[in-house]
Amino acid sequence: MVSGKLEQKFQNWGKAMNAYSKIIQIEPENIEAKNRIKMIQSILNFWNPEMFNL
Repeated sequence: MVSGKLEQKFQNWGKAMNAYSKIIQIEPENIEAKNRIKMIQSILNFWNPEMFNL
């Protein structure tokens, strides 16, 4: 979780999401990791909504 938080702090969104995704793979019920991924997705949607409309 620490590496994801650090990447998130420096706005390295992709690396942060990858770190949180790895946590979810190991611990599928980790609510904090799931919430942090949702928050990053919201930030990216706000900055660039076309990015997710492929």
